[in-house]
Amino acid sequence: MMDVGGRVGEFFFLFSRQVFELDEEGNMKHIVLGMDIAAGQTPQYKTKPMVWFGAYPTKDIAQFPEDGSNPLVKAAPRDPEYHYSLIGCTCAPAFQVEDCDLATRSELLALHPEAHEFIEYLTKDN
Repeated sequence: MMDVGGRVGEFFFLFSRQVFELDEEGNMKHIVLGMDIAAGQTPQYKTKPMVWFGAYPTKDIAQFPEDGSNPLVKAAPRDPEYHYSLIGCTCAPAFQVEDCDLATRSELLALHPEAHEFIEYLTKDN
């Protein structure tokens, strides 16, 4: 929810986000968060426990390897002043920092080499 506080002249450009999931068996899933329901987007999404996930602006990838036959191709850079998304993540039960696990690129690549293009795109070098 967004509150603009009665300000006049502010415009919010909200672009869809692609969520990439990778479960323990190596299954990959892509979900588009956005408001264009007719185009298959969803305004909210629930992920299961023990699933790695990351997100990126949908239009940042020109081509992605759904079946591994095509390489991931980045789109031309866009102006971040006008192309952004406001997103949030709600945790239930409540978020506990000791329960949070952030994997490194090398850990994820060792577990799921078949997802290397998305892992490399969504993570930093170790």
